[in-house]
Amino acid sequence: MKSMEIEPNERYYRILLFSSIKICYNGYSIEKLTSMKKRKNDLEDAMKIKEPKIFYDKEVGIEEALEEQMYEHTLFSSQKEVDIEIKDITFDSCIFDHIDFTNIKLINVDFVDVIFEECDLSNQCFDRKRIDRVIFKNCKMIGTSFIESALYDIQFFNCLTQYLNFASAKMKGIYLKDSSFNDATFMENSIQNMEVENTKFHQTEFIKTSLKGIDFSSCDIEKAKFDTFSLQGIIINQFQASYLIGMLGVIVKY
Repeated sequence: MKSMEIEPNERYYRILLFSSIKICYNGYSIEKLTSMKKRKNDLEDAMKIKEPKIFYDKEVGIEEALEEQMYEHTLFSSQKEVDIEIKDITFDSCIFDHIDFTNIKLINVDFVDVIFEECDLSNQCFDRKRIDRVIFKNCKMIGTSFIESALYDIQFFNCLTQYLNFASAKMKGIYLKDSSFNDATFMENSIQNMEVENTKFHQTEFIKTSLKGIDFSSCDIEKAKFDTFSLQGIIINQFQASYLIGMLGVIVKY
């Protein structure tokens, strides 16, 4: 195969390694450059993530809530530096505000219509759990595990989420914005309706996970690892294309 010469004044590469990979220019795929209105409508139709249905009528500390068995319609805003175990319950329509879960062990706990804000959920295990309509905002979640979990209508805003494990998780209605998913693992995931915006995926692994139609053009995917199945149909920008082509051993001649 002959190498392809590229003129210096050209705005973008003329090489497409896979016809299924869509390359974006200035943040838009080629098809959508012709119609800004169509892009807006497409995004509105695609991103139908349901917001948490929050209504709370009491504000208590974690310890008090456990004593009184208050797991619904509650704002949790304080805690003591003691070890706590929370087991076999569902938090419904609750807000966790500035809660450090370092000394809180969650066992077989589900979350429905919940907001976590400024919380530390590092090393928590949500494996094989169902999490519906949950927002994580400004949270620290290093080493948190979601193996074989069911995640529906989940949003991450400005979160430090390194070393997360989503292996075999079912994910539907997912929005990641201004967050760091470095060194995370996406393996054999079923993903529907996912949008990523200005998020880092350094050394993140995508294995046997269909990313078709997901637009990574505003994200940092430096040293991210994709298998060929995961690459099919993803949307990237021209600079990311250069990285992915090089990762696959193809040399682009300028």
